[in-house]
Amino acid sequence: MISINTITSSSNSVNFNEDVNTKLTRQQARLKVTPTLDGSAVFQHFGNSETDRIMKIYARVTETDQEMITTIYNNETEIIMSCREGVFTGYIKAYECDNGNLYLEFQVANDLTS
Repeated sequence: MISINTITSSSNSVNFNEDVNTKLTRQQARLKVTPTLDGSAVFQHFGNSETDRIMKIYARVTETDQEMITTIYNNETEIIMSCREGVFTGYIKAYECDNGNLYLEFQVANDLTS
């Protein structure tokens, strides 16, 4: 179950069940790769944080849920999302919904559970 809520006073919210393709735990390191003149590369690893995390969410949603998610996407910036991994503030980075098939990328700003 995923719940998306607004931070502002508009009090828009939506709840839906994610499908098996959803990726909530993926994190990405801050890695810089610099090519060298000899054809090799120099790697610099700068660690990672929760803000490097992008959650990829797939779900089937109702028409009403689709309308609410579209409203939140169009009218809000920062939102609150709760899921099996915890509660987070962040931003909808990408959004696509066609005939009830939802794809949403959520960029984490803060982990409120830690």
